[in-house]
Amino acid sequence: MKSLIAKAFGGIAQYYDRYMEETSHIPAQRRVAEFIAKNSKGLVLDVAMGTGIMLEPFKDGVGVDISQR
Repeated sequence: MKSLIAKAFGGIAQYYDRYMEETSHIPAQRRVAEFIAKNSKGLVLDVAMGTGIMLEPFKDGVGVDISQR
């Protein structure tokens, strides 16, 4: 089951950010990430990071995801 989920998410990875930008999710995610970056101290962990867009504002961030793309 895990490999099926990873394959499904890996298959949409190349389209994900564009879709999220068109549906206004990415601007909202960026605002949340920027708020957290300004108010956090230390390392940030993004679980189920997808394409990693939420980690962009962090200088100390690590992400993990089921998909390798």
